[in-house]
Amino acid sequence: MKKHVLLTVVSLLLTVVWITPVAAQDTGSISGTLTDSTTGVPIGNVNVMARGVDVDGYGMTYTRDDGSYTIHLLPAGTYEVGAGNWADRISDYVLVWWPGVSDELDAGEVTVAAGEETTAIALATQIGGTVTGSITDAWTGAPIGHVWVDVEKHRPYIYGDWSAWGYEVGADGTFRAGGLSGEYRLRYHQDGDYLPAESEPFTIGPGQAMTVDLSVTPAYGTPLATVAGTACEVDDTSTRCWTPDPDDPEGGTIHPLAGVAVEARTPNGTLLGTTTTDPWGWFQLENLNPGTIIVSASPPAGMRMVGSLEYDLGPNEGVWDAELTARRLEVRHGLTSRLAPDQIGPGEQAELIIEAVFAGTAGSLVPFDVTDVVVAVHLPEGVDYVGHVGDGPYDVASGLWTIPRLPYMGRARMTITVTAAREGTFRLNAEIAGSDWPDLSATFGDGRGDDFTSETLEVLIVEPAPVEEAVIGGVVWKDADGDGVRDPDELGLGGVTVVVTLDDGSSMTSVTSSDGTYRLTMLPAGSYTVTLEAGTLPAGLESDDVFVVELEGEGSFLDADFGCVEVAGSLFWWIGGTAVLVLAGAFVFAWLMTRKRPTPGTVEEEPTVKEALV
Repeated sequence: MKKHVLLTVVSLLLTVVWITPVAAQDTGSISGTLTDSTTGVPIGNVNVMARGVDVDGYGMTYTRDDGSYTIHLLPAGTYEVGAGNWADRISDYVLVWWPGVSDELDAGEVTVAAGEETTAIALATQIGGTVTGSITDAWTGAPIGHVWVDVEKHRPYIYGDWSAWGYEVGADGTFRAGGLSGEYRLRYHQDGDYLPAESEPFTIGPGQAMTVDLSVTPAYGTPLATVAGTACEVDDTSTRCWTPDPDDPEGGTIHPLAGVAVEARTPNGTLLGTTTTDPWGWFQLENLNPGTIIVSASPPAGMRMVGSLEYDLGPNEGVWDAELTARRLEVRHGLTSRLAPDQIGPGEQAELIIEAVFAGTAGSLVPFDVTDVVVAVHLPEGVDYVGHVGDGPYDVASGLWTIPRLPYMGRARMTITVTAAREGTFRLNAEIAGSDWPDLSATFGDGRGDDFTSETLEVLIVEPAPVEEAVIGGVVWKDADGDGVRDPDELGLGGVTVVVTLDDGSSMTSVTSSDGTYRLTMLPAGSYTVTLEAGTLPAGLESDDVFVVELEGEGSFLDADFGCVEVAGSLFWWIGGTAVLVLAGAFVFAWLMTRKRPTPGTVEEEPTVKEALV
């Protein structure tokens, strides 16, 4: 302890320290600046040191308010220059070496000539990490003050792998260490009253803060608290390991638990000791720190411990009749599911509603919860995920629904919206895939769904989409008076071919029945042109009508009617079944004059195109 106090006093009182006395004319100096590497602001009142490389010399000073420094009376030679958390243990700045490295093995060399000043040795550092904590008595938990604790930095390239910075612990048992960056451990060295102790290694970076506590064991005496007893299985008829035989006062039965791990801890969780039961269920925990001791065991598969044991023991005290009891449990997880609706069309949506329930246990003294229950939802190929809402997260990629906690007799629900792009019958399945407590009646994740309390498989029927059909129809008749309107005495023409042409050039036909009617059915929506095949008309008849029909959905157009008129300029006489065409010259001349020579200002008549939008 004295060496730490002495170093602190020396570092506070002296501005310059050197090891080998030399004459002033044989020395030089080093000067420069120290700034904050994150802000560029000068840093004052921080330790700067020069350590000889090829000369037995060492110098130290503190930066001025403007961040400048000068180390005087350095023997001529080469030096390593550093600033930050070193001998000045109050500094919160990370130790840095010129020309800006954190490891002294990488430090550059600064040359000092006799009678000269080496200038412009600039350094930059930053606020380091801070560790606070307390040192306490492992037996009593009381704080230990006015001792020293080392914060050791991991440096595998040096002998011993660790280098230490010592910090004084206050009267309340607390300490503070700053300027840290790297991997460290807290270490307490033997100080007469307490045994050495060290913490687990920890890593801290600039600007971070953390707490590390250390519990040290008294060096005098040996704690002799002991807890021994039996671990056994009990049933509904007894809560004790030993069941007396009513017919034999000295007899009884016991169901020991062999190979069970038993441990002792303090109320704050510190492990005091562990052991394993022998074939007769016996365990013995020795050399435990006195105080409050909590003893517990890890139950075998299919069992749950009834509880833990707590004792308040002093040195050399013990308990020899401890009983850790366990009960055999039969856990029931359950699932129910339903589809709404269970019959849809392609592209329509349905909801798969799954409910998970912790159905309880047999042989349990008190109800308890199960945690981390995982339900695997199996969506078959062809059924697509749309969305979900429910209790706990659902991972779409794996199909796993996780329920963090499921209370005794509690329920959790997940609704998954699905759709199918094609028709067919799809089977959806879900099962319990995991839990912190096994189900003795089911095998998790086997795909069988034997953990269901209702029908395992849900069937989704997707019906074919209805085909939208359209119809085009009408009548073909002989328009005797040529007025375009069918009169009651004007008969239909049978055997005439009606041609329906699509936009892509393909066509379909229908032949008129004896009364002249026709119909084309099961037409998809689209645009059609309806005409007559001229070669199928009776001799001497013609029709120049054309229908352009736009059909939408299931619309129909049944008014594509064709009135056929006699070919103009023909006369027929039937003599003995032979047709003789007599052309009257005067009639022909008159017809030619009216048809072939249009009156000025008129245009020749085009075939009639009739349009319809249905």
